[in-house]
Amino acid sequence: MSEMTETIEDVRRRLEDGVLWITLNRPDTGNAMTVSMRNEIMDWLGDASGDPAIRVVVLTAQGEKGFCTGADIRSGRTPLPPKPPGAPERIIGEGARIIRNGWQRLIASIQDCEKPVIAGVNATAAGGGMPFFGQMLTPDQLQAVVNYERGL
Repeated sequence: MSEMTETIEDVRRRLEDGVLWITLNRPDTGNAMTVSMRNEIMDWLGDASGDPAIRVVVLTAQGEKGFCTGADIRSGRTPLPPKPPGAPERIIGEGARIIRNGWQRLIASIQDCEKPVIAGVNATAAGGGMPFFGQMLTPDQLQAVVNYERGL
């Protein structure tokens, strides 16, 4: 992949001088992440691992209100499989499966990326945005954190 820019569903990727910039682009929502945004980022991180033109990945966001305020709960979630007649409304473990197949997969894609991944945090990381950024704060990956603010 040579120099390029691509925007898909409120997330943008740009390759410039060996740096793959992945930018959350929903500043009006605090960069709350939709399912399609999450899936694109996971795909792009997977692609980056095998692309010799990419030397490093930078995850960042537009705006000054929020780096990532977590999942956009207004956008819905991945549909659950149909339940047979008479099944309880909530199945044991359903919540854990939703997390495992959503945010945990995103975190794993960051950890599994074979290129260094840097968080360009330019605003508050809150909700699901805290572990999204926090996974990059392991001792072998931490380069520098400047003006980091966490919201609860």
